[in-house]
Amino acid sequence: MIKQINKMLSGTKNVAIIGHINPDGDCFGSISSIGDYISLNFPNCTVHSFAECDTIAEEFKPFTKDLTFNIQPLNHYDVCICVDAASIGRLGKYIDVFNNSTHTICIDHHATNKGFAQTNLVNPISSNCENIYNLLKDANFDLPKSTAGKLFAGIITDTNNLSTNSVTKNTYLTVLDLINKGIDTYKIIRYFLNSNSMPQFKLLSMAMNSAKFYNNDTIMIMEITKEQLASTGGTQEDLNPIINQAFCMKHALGAVLITPRNNQTHVSFRGREDLDVSVLAQHFGGGGHKAAAAFTTPTFTVQDLQYIIEQLSQQINSLPPKNENIF
Repeated sequence: MIKQINKMLSGTKNVAIIGHINPDGDCFGSISSIGDYISLNFPNCTVHSFAECDTIAEEFKPFTKDLTFNIQPLNHYDVCICVDAASIGRLGKYIDVFNNSTHTICIDHHATNKGFAQTNLVNPISSNCENIYNLLKDANFDLPKSTAGKLFAGIITDTNNLSTNSVTKNTYLTVLDLINKGIDTYKIIRYFLNSNSMPQFKLLSMAMNSAKFYNNDTIMIMEITKEQLASTGGTQEDLNPIINQAFCMKHALGAVLITPRNNQTHVSFRGREDLDVSVLAQHFGGGGHKAAAAFTTPTFTVQDLQYIIEQLSQQINSLPPKNENIF
């Protein structure tokens, strides 16, 4: 795959890299690491990066400081590389950049991705940064320390510090190789996972205070309203880490967080054990992974929430008995 991508990039004058709407750490890590690769190996190529967001959350600004990010796009790009986007709709307002490019590439890790570009590298693993690490390793690219740090940050933010069931032996081997590049893991983990801003701290409290439990406390439903978000002085990007941090009830196997998204409603899912929350997201036109998925809708009703609770309950009640033997 990397040979095919290099062939497209060879002699290319300009490249667009597009992430998904409301980019998170894995998305920014993917954008910036691919940008590093192109800049170092194809220095005559102009690279522009895009991802639709109202503002850039404070913790993600280290990713964008070296990028030409969200400028006015050119009318045409020779190559467009989409990263961490499960579907073409996740490109948001930058879909025209994709459509007006000669060659299109998609590098993604969402199991729901059906392959919307001309060239698709879709591998459903822990994070898209792990995907890109494998791609750059195949290219024999000697990762600079800064690029290794970006990939590590993307992996830990998308796996909640390597705590999801998508993490495998290969993920740990990837992390070990990144550590061997000399990155400061303590500093990166503390910055991205243990340093909530004041708005995020308040939003987390609101989410947990709103929690309601169903199906013998195995399902956790939380909500943050538009008015609550405004009262914190936060932005929609501040909502991204909340569900991972709030999903801490010992017996809960499924979590749902309902939040505002512009004039629509965004519904995020998290699942444990063998729960597959991606099927629910797909039902409502969204996507994601087995353990983490989401959708955005202009209308979300009480009946929709009841459907989600019923479907999660059916899945949970059909799971085999939990093995309490930790070791």
